[in-house]
Amino acid sequence: MKDDSFIPTTIVGIKRLAKAIKREREVAHRLALDIAAQKAGYRDYSHALKVLSSQPPEI
Repeated sequence: MKDDSFIPTTIVGIKRLAKAIKREREVAHRLALDIAAQKAGYRDYSHALKVLSSQPPEI
């Protein structure tokens, strides 16, 4: 990745990062989602989805 300092804070951000990881590393989309979620500080993508969907939306 060109910018390793980017840490996603939303599901949309995790998905965007996963897309870049998938292209760069040529891995399965599911694995890229897990890698992106781990970079954001979550155990995996399903954990990030559970935690972030329970929080109120940012305005």
